[in-house]
Amino acid sequence: MIRRSGLAILTLLCGCATASSGMTASYSRGPAEAAARLLAVHNLERSRVQAPPLQWDAFLASAAASYGPVLARTGRLEHSPRATRPGQRENLWK
Repeated sequence: MIRRSGLAILTLLCGCATASSGMTASYSRGPAEAAARLLAVHNLERSRVQAPPLQWDAFLASAAASYGPVLARTGRLEHSPRATRPGQRENLWK
């Protein structure tokens, strides 16, 4: 499975993969709801340029979340080693 990320902020905050159809999901309040709202706004902008919508990818979200503390610890914004993220790409932005 090939995963593609949207905006840099989505790559860092959550995981997204290209969706083949619209997304329907139920989220509880808290970080998941915030991520869902961010994703909905992002997909609205994608629709304006006829780009396919993104959908939540829990595996990609977990991988991105595990790398955030590494960036915080080093104090440098740099890509993770490619060997540790097969099939994933990163788009870092500060």
